[in-house]
Amino acid sequence: EINARKGQLDAMTIQIRQAEQSVTEFKWRLQSQGSKSKDNVLQQLGQLEDELAENQELINKLTQQINRLELRSPTNGIVKGLEIHTIGGIIPPGQPLMEIVPLDEELIAEVKVSPNDIGHIKKGDHVTVKVTTFDFSRYGSINGTVSALSATTFTSEQGAPYYKGMIKLEKHYVGNDAEMNKVLPGMIVNADIITGEKSLLAYMLKPIHRSLNSAFIER
Repeated sequence: EINARKGQLDAMTIQIRQAEQSVTEFKWRLQSQGSKSKDNVLQQLGQLEDELAENQELINKLTQQINRLELRSPTNGIVKGLEIHTIGGIIPPGQPLMEIVPLDEELIAEVKVSPNDIGHIKKGDHVTVKVTTFDFSRYGSINGTVSALSATTFTSEQGAPYYKGMIKLEKHYVGNDAEMNKVLPGMIVNADIITGEKSLLAYMLKPIHRSLNSAFIER
């Protein structure tokens, strides 16, 4: 529909240019004619000016219609959640048409955290994020930070409870080239949240501590 309106607008613009040329021609003829001929030329000139005004008004209406048909996003981004998929579809007043995910703002990854792990995670924890689209062994991961954790649980489609975690990514791409392998909204990620550090000796001694603690429990 926008293309059709633009076609009408282009046609009307051509007609206006032709009418303006005719008006100029009639004014020139008016200066070189006698009184009787001048009356005839003035009459034709008046008709042309009326048509010119009507065409200009029509152009203004077409321009307003085109401006209403074109949707302009306030920022560069990716369309997400488009609600209308058919040509000529009717849009109820106040209904959102789509979501625009900005590309020039910081990326936030939303992850699901198991209730078994939520007690060990806090805001500010460092995270290693792997984007499943890109080969981790080749491009590596992205560092991030836990920026928020939900206060309550949600339920997945499989019926399993989980907490929502928000991770602020340090960069918009994987690898070393900022122009390649960009991370885009909607991509799937796996996040390893670093909750602490232990030495290799601590890991080796952990089973021994467990055995000793169990040995002194009276059954």
